[in-house]
Amino acid sequence: MAKMHSVIADTLSNNQLVPAINLLSTVCKVRPKEIDQHIEAIMKVFTQKQLKDHLNYAQQLQVLLQTTNIHSAAIQQASSTGKDAYDAEVQTRLIMSVIDVLDARIEVLQENRRPYLTAIATLAERSHSEALCLKILDLVESWIFNSDGVPTLKEKVAVLTKMLMYEGKPDKTKLLKRFLDLVLRIYEDPRVTRTNSPFDWSSHSY
Repeated sequence: MAKMHSVIADTLSNNQLVPAINLLSTVCKVRPKEIDQHIEAIMKVFTQKQLKDHLNYAQQLQVLLQTTNIHSAAIQQASSTGKDAYDAEVQTRLIMSVIDVLDARIEVLQENRRPYLTAIATLAERSHSEALCLKILDLVESWIFNSDGVPTLKEKVAVLTKMLMYEGKPDKTKLLKRFLDLVLRIYEDPRVTRTNSPFDWSSHSY
C-alpha cells in the first residue's frame, strides 16, 4: 500500500489527474479509508484546479452563446471538443469521479466539508454540463433521502437552492424536470417534511 500511496501523492502533486483520480476511485471502492490521507491533496485539486478550469470553460461557452446567438445545440457540441489541458468530456468525468471519492468520505472531511459543498453548489449553479448537473442532482437526492446528519439539513438546502438556476439553462428540459420532480418528492415525503427544519430555501445561500 505504501507504493500505491506514493504514486497517488506524486501524481496529484504533479497534476497528473487521469492516473491519480482513476487510482483513487479504484481504491475508494474497495478500501475507502485508505484515501483519507490524500483528502487535503484531493480537495486542492478539486477546488483550485478542476473547479476553476471547468468554470472558465463554462464562461467561455456563455460568452459564445451571448455574443453569437448560436444555437445551444452548437454550444453543447463545442463543449465536447476540447479544453486547454485535456478534452472537456474527460475533464467532466474526472470531476464526477472526484465527487464520488469525496462524497464517500464526507463524514470525515471535517473542515474540508464546507469548501467541498461550496464547490458542489457552485458547479450546480454555473456548469453547462448536463451530465455533471444530473450527477449533482443525484447526489443531493441521495443526501436527502438516504443520509442522516452529514451533510446537515442546512447544507443540503444550500446546495439544492443553487439548482434553481437549472430553470435558466438552455436545452436542459430533462434536468429541470428531474429537479422539479425532486422538489415534489421532498414535499410529499413525510420523513423529510416532518423534520424540525423544513425545506425552505428562500433564506439559504453559500
